Amino acid sequence: MNEAMWFGFFAAVALKSTAVLGIAWLGSLLLRGRSAASRHLVWTAAAVAVLALPLFSISLPALRVPSFATLAPITVLFETTAAPGGEAASNASAYSHSTLPARSTMWHPDWRLVLMLTWAIGAAALLAQMLLAYARLLPLPPLAR
Repeated sequence: MNEAMWFGFFAAVALKSTAVLGIAWLGSLLLRGRSAASRHLVWTAAAVAVLALPLFSISLPALRVPSFATLAPITVLFETTAAPGGEAASNASAYSHSTLPARSTMWHPDWRLVLMLTWAIGAAALLAQMLLAYARLLPLPPLAR
């Protein structure tokens, strides 16, 4: 598998995990007046589903849904300075770097990298919150006298 396939796999699992956890959050909000055991059951089922998602993604057939790219196609235009035939080499040597017009290229962020960094920052923030809550639950050591 190449890098694009791995990215697609992990992005799909992350998106599905987000959907499962969002549904669990809504379910726990709806069960706010119920017992803590019922809310715990919802979160436990969500955790099991999130852990099982990679296995299910590999073993079950894919459900194809139309993406944004198929709904709104984007046209990309490429420019080249090469001339047809054998004239490209002779024309390229005629131009020096100083005579070519300077083109400023705008920097465009890689949306995959931005998406993965956003996910990683969110996951790190949630992990930090969970570790702080765990640290608060630890008993304090007795004071030495």
